Amino acid sequence: MIEQNKATAILLRQLASLVEAMTISDIEAVVNNNAKLSLNIRKSKKERILDKGQVGEFLNTKEPKLDIELIRMKLDQIDTRDNAANFLLDVAGKKHDLVLIAREMSIPVQSSDTIETIRNKIVDATVGYRLRSKAIRDKN
Repeated sequence: MIEQNKATAILLRQLASLVEAMTISDIEAVVNNNAKLSLNIRKSKKERILDKGQVGEFLNTKEPKLDIELIRMKLDQIDTRDNAANFLLDVAGKKHDLVLIAREMSIPVQSSDTIETIRNKIVDATVGYRLRSKAIRDKN
């Protein structure tokens, strides 16, 4: 997530460019309280932009960033599929978080995959892989 200072700077730059595009008469009207500035936010195709009421909340909140490398290391230490699934449930409850983890681990994920499917793919690629490998080695 963008840090608060960066988000504020981005918003101020965009506001400055809008003010620069205003005519002198528009600026005078605002300064003389004959007109008011208003904020209209257009939705971007690439990314969801915040509604007016959410801008303040966005600037005041910081979501904790996932430490994918740490998650990967902990998954390497877990011995059972159930424990790995429970661990992922605790650290990455949202589909977006699981998708980030899966992509970082080069696990193919489709947008139609459910949270449980993605979690199972991650577990299978980490703990399941080790368990299958161990079973094959112990068989011989």
